[in-house]
Amino acid sequence: MTAKKKLFVNFDGLCEPANPAGIPCYGFVVKNENVKVSYRGYGIVNSVKPFSLQANSNTAEYGSAIKAMEWLIENGYANDGIHDYEILLRGDCQLIMRKLKSKDYSPRAARMSPMYDIAIMLRSKFPTESIRFEWVKRDENKEADKLAKEAYYWALRRYPMLRRRVRKHWATMLWLEQVIHKKQNKIVDPKQNQFKEHV
Repeated sequence: MTAKKKLFVNFDGLCEPANPAGIPCYGFVVKNENVKVSYRGYGIVNSVKPFSLQANSNTAEYGSAIKAMEWLIENGYANDGIHDYEILLRGDCQLIMRKLKSKDYSPRAARMSPMYDIAIMLRSKFPTESIRFEWVKRDENKEADKLAKEAYYWALRRYPMLRRRVRKHWATMLWLEQVIHKKQNKIVDPKQNQFKEHV
């Protein structure tokens, strides 16, 4: 029997400028066993609204895995016998990788993220022996991480409304930091029981 060719798919997600309630983005890279890049993909996870409470890092991670599996399915890698490959799907989020690896359905995971059901449904389209899920350290996932960051900056360039919201967010954070810094620089004078500027 001929050994199956290997296909390595690394994915990553991020939610910026805040988590939760930011812009969930994904990035994934597909490489063959010779470590030659076959495909790179990135973008916004569009199944949740940016800046909503559902937009968080877990959503971004699930979204990245989903986009990677969708690409594999669209390109025929889920059809047994057409592409004789062993697919290794790798990510650096331990929680998401545990859920994707588990053969048991998790109602709790489904309640926490509706994207869990989508990911499990897509996983079921692959023959069991043709796809594996593996957790990797962040250092081993740099390319996918870079693509997720590129997706964020691409979104800000492309969508002025998102850019305005991010500017507003950072203006608020800067104001809040100044307020906190000002309060920290004040000390209480126990004799007069009042605040004095700390010099």
